[in-house]
Amino acid sequence: MEQTLNKILEALQVLQKGQEDLKQVQDEIKADVKEINRKADIIFNQTANLTEFTTSTSSSLNSIEYKIDSIEQEIATIEKVTAKNCYDITHLKAIK
Repeated sequence: MEQTLNKILEALQVLQKGQEDLKQVQDEIKADVKEINRKADIIFNQTANLTEFTTSTSSSLNSIEYKIDSIEQEIATIEKVTAKNCYDITHLKAIK
């Protein structure tokens, strides 16, 4: 009878040790999950910042393209006016 009780006691001690080991592993897993969540939050924030940067860059590029188009139109107008002025100057010199 005493042998049976000792075996039961040993089995309980093994179970208790196994339970302690499982608790330790569970605590490690909880710490890992917290770290993963922290990193996911960082990635989310960086992605949001990159999206905002991309949007503002696109807006800036559109603005720059508009300004370049505007400058090209002004240069074309200046070339037409200059051509007309050259023609008028040549005409005035011919009259003289």
